[in-house]
Amino acid sequence: MKLVISGSSFLLPGNKAWRTLDRRVNLAFADYGDWSGTLRHAAPEDAVAVVLFLDDLGDVHRRDEAEIRGLLGGFLELVHHRLGQARSPTIVAFASCDDATVVQTARRASTASRVREWFFGEAYALASRHDQLSVIDLDRLFGSLGRDVALDPRNWYVAHCRLSSRGLAAVSDAVAKILERYRTPAAKVLVLDCDNTLWGGVVGEDGIEGLVLGQDGLGQAFVDFQAAARALSRTGIVLAVASKNNENEIQEVFEHHESMVLERADIVAWRVNWQEKARSVREIAEELGVGLDSVVFWDDSPFERDRMRQALPEVLTVDVQADVWHWPRQLASLDGFARFAVTGDDLQRTEHYRRRARFVSDKTDAVDETAYLKSIRLAPSAHAFDPSTIPRAAQLCGKTNQFNLRTVRHTADDLAALAAPNPDLCFLTRLEDAYGEHGFVGLVCLRALDADTVFLDTLLVSCRVLGRHLETWMLSHALAMAHKHGYRTLVGEFIPSERNHVAARFFEQHGFSIVGRPERDQAASAAWSDRLHNSSGPLYSLSTAVRHLPFLDVYESR
Repeated sequence: MKLVISGSSFLLPGNKAWRTLDRRVNLAFADYGDWSGTLRHAAPEDAVAVVLFLDDLGDVHRRDEAEIRGLLGGFLELVHHRLGQARSPTIVAFASCDDATVVQTARRASTASRVREWFFGEAYALASRHDQLSVIDLDRLFGSLGRDVALDPRNWYVAHCRLSSRGLAAVSDAVAKILERYRTPAAKVLVLDCDNTLWGGVVGEDGIEGLVLGQDGLGQAFVDFQAAARALSRTGIVLAVASKNNENEIQEVFEHHESMVLERADIVAWRVNWQEKARSVREIAEELGVGLDSVVFWDDSPFERDRMRQALPEVLTVDVQADVWHWPRQLASLDGFARFAVTGDDLQRTEHYRRRARFVSDKTDAVDETAYLKSIRLAPSAHAFDPSTIPRAAQLCGKTNQFNLRTVRHTADDLAALAAPNPDLCFLTRLEDAYGEHGFVGLVCLRALDADTVFLDTLLVSCRVLGRHLETWMLSHALAMAHKHGYRTLVGEFIPSERNHVAARFFEQHGFSIVGRPERDQAASAAWSDRLHNSSGPLYSLSTAVRHLPFLDVYESR
């Protein structure tokens, strides 16, 4: 990804503070002060970040407030115009750097404070309508760092740069974190140790009555840490336990210690045994149907953390601070779990994964898989996009990795544009079965290549319902819709990623014929080359008249 960064102040492009960002993207700096030109002329496929200081618009104390708002309003109009054309993120970082004293603001907010409040209200309202816009509050960022540390008046007078090297590094790190979240979903699972993590002491040695939990001081810190974990679970983060211990002793603490905040029902996956924790974490990920890079591991032991990093480098193993006093805040502010927004589906995630764990266990025990799947009364349904479901479709595009044929991260605007020519060719899939209502768990987007051919732009299935052959039902419905509208051929593509190997044989298993690679086989794509948008994987084709697909019989009992 290319990132064009611009600012109202000079940003010292050669400074080593930008290295963190430069390692992750192809970083380019616009001319000093040319933020308006950047917003107007940057290529739609390039990401853009603009760092704007209120003081660079002139003397805030002498200018009329309405005039300042007008200047900022013009800036936001440029941002809005870019959002209508861009296909990559736009990041706005704004600082008011209010110099008003305590006395001056004792009875009335300063001009800078009022302008700042207005600006962020307008910017966040714009961000709520455009997924590609993110806003960074630099005043808040510099407040945690220390404003005198982040700003450097010497740099301003010498080079017209308001920031110190540490301030530049903080901006670089913040932009990098936002771009990373656009590219990779947030973690979904928190795996916790027990002894000296959820409580102080070792239950096998100290007994339940000897644990440090709930008492004043350190005991309260452990209580607050558990409360922070439970608060995460209320936002959809799935909690799991991996502990080397006797299961009955850990169970007793959960059930009988009066200061426990977490209950056994809060823990979706449970591995209390004497095996290596890397094995336990791998089993937990398989049980829940998530990738290892969706897991965060928290353990007080440096030894266990090092072993986890060596055995499972994909897992985010937290560098736990030495003092428990810091743990509640460290957990609550962990970047691995940070999301742009918490959706209604996120709030139901714990129950969804609890059902997933029961399904995996029951399916493993079944002698006849087909008979078992028929017995759970699978009931899928297709739903065209509407304003209330587009955000869920965009969320699925953003976070689904395992069963995702092309792993294209469409935004809500992209999806609306895909569906506009023919709403029947883009649909969400809802699923209900004996384990409950799973919500919208699948997405299909088709787009026409020519009068006879339609392209399978997107087919993905949430990991929490894998194993039910839902992807086959979705393909069947897609074929029916394409056939209904006169298309005779469905063309698909598989683009391999680090995590979508479970979908690698989808086309082969469903009877598609390989056509060729667009960059190698002109005959395969001569008529479609301008419509495939940088396809890189092999192309497959199937007649839309096909109705007999493997695995579809598990839905025939409906």
